This record gives sequence, structure tokens and C-alpha cells, in this order.
Amino acid sequence: MTSIGLLLGVSSAKLGTMDMSITRLLSIHIPALLPPTSTELDVPHNVQVAAVIGIGLVYQGTGHRHNAEVLLSEIGRPPGPEMEYCTDRESYSLAAGLALGMVCLGHGSNLIGMTDLNVPEQLYQYMVGGHRRAQAGASRERHKSPSYQIKEGDTINVDVTCPGATLALCSN
Repeated sequence: MTSIGLLLGVSSAKLGTMDMSITRLLSIHIPALLPPTSTELDVPHNVQVAAVIGIGLVYQGTGHRHNAEVLLSEIGRPPGPEMEYCTDRESYSLAAGLALGMVCLGHGSNLIGMTDLNVPEQLYQYMVGGHRRAQAGASRERHKSPSYQIKEGDTINVDVTCPGATLALCSN
């Protein structure tokens, strides 16, 4: 509980500043922001959720492309093998949606430099479902093994992604 309060507190203090020291602190708690060759730490799920919200706070209104891209993919993060990312996926997806909305806050459809991400279309797909798009780069490597416990196939689980996508879309 102390970690959550600390992460949210320092993030709130640096609202919209893109402070690199806070970004580094938050990034070690979010597997998607770690370099592909790094060792993942065993970070409790609720601390990961707080760190994702913290990224949204630190980058609020900046339209930062890299963080927007990561948060967009984290809304639809698939379950991993060995029950990795399988518990409380809804809260993580919702936090990623809220953080994405904060990062893109005030930009509406004028997301300069992000047109190739198709943010509104991707959020719409997370809301209504359909086939999952192929992931690129480090994200693909991280999720190349499907979950052994949850069978989702190649479709989007809207029960997990819809609330976060709706929140992100409404914040733009």
C-alpha cells in the first residue's frame, strides 16, 4: 500500500512534466516499459496498476507518442503463459485506458505524429471486439506464448478491454 501511495503521490507532484526520474521509477514497475532484454521483477499487480496511472499523470496532456503507443497496446494485453497477466486484467486495462486518456488529453483527433497508430479505430475495436491485430516489436516477443489457462484465441475479450477503451476515448 505504501508503494502505491508513493508512486501516485510523486506522479501527481510532477503532473504533465514528463519528468525522466519519475518516468524511470514508474517504468521499473511496468513490464511493457522495460527493455526487451531486462529481467522482469515480481511486482504486485496493484502496484503495476498504480504505476500505469502514474505514467498518465506524469505525461498528462503531452501527447507523448511512445507512452501512448504502449498504453494503447496495454489496454488489450493478452493473458500470458503460466497465469502471467491473468488475474485482475480488467483493472490493468482500465488503468491503461485512463492513462492513455490523460496522455492524449486535450488533443482530440489532432494527435500530431500519431496518425499511424489509429488510436480512435483501435479503441473502437477494443470496445466492440473482433480479431486481435498483430503486435509489433517487443510487445510481440513478450506475448508470443499464449495462456495455458485462458482460451481467448485471436479475438479481443471486450469484457476486459471495453471499459478502458471507453474511458480513453471519452478523455480525448
